[in-house]
Amino acid sequence: MRFPKRLLKNNRKKYSSTKIKNWHLMFARHKPLSEWAEGDEYPNFSSIKITKPQSFNWSAFSLPIWVRFTDQKEYKRDYGVVGYRVGTLRYTNKIDPSFENLTFNVGHDPLDNNFSHCELEVKKQLSRKDRRLIRITFKHKCVVSIYPMSSPSKSQLIFDYARLMCHQLSVRLNFKRTGHNNG
Repeated sequence: MRFPKRLLKNNRKKYSSTKIKNWHLMFARHKPLSEWAEGDEYPNFSSIKITKPQSFNWSAFSLPIWVRFTDQKEYKRDYGVVGYRVGTLRYTNKIDPSFENLTFNVGHDPLDNNFSHCELEVKKQLSRKDRRLIRITFKHKCVVSIYPMSSPSKSQLIFDYARLMCHQLSVRLNFKRTGHNNG
């Protein structure tokens, strides 16, 4: 697969986290076998980093299949991709009352070869038990976009592209209403 030029930063400015809507998705790739066992419906959520930055691709600027590209433009063909709803990340209290809302946020942190790059921001220290529980909450409302060792169908790619355009439009319309030029 050819590296998508739309992922290049090209002097575009980063957006504030207020531009990232709760209904947007944060896509993460999961390595086959070690992070996502063959035949499992979901990856092993313990592979999600909570104590150090977890990288995601924002659905407003990335298709799920593009998440398979590394920052060095290497394509990881066999990796699976899951989309995590931003609202689930931000409002964990709705799923598990033992957590405060906004324990997590997502920040746009574009890289030269990945404008859609975001990172999970942890707002407070979490115990080992909390980290285990929070990973379980990520399973709620997540969307499996691509299973490991598979490729999306043409109809799935069309759907993914339509979602990208819709999410990007929601960011840009908000941009026009507020009058800010960098989010």
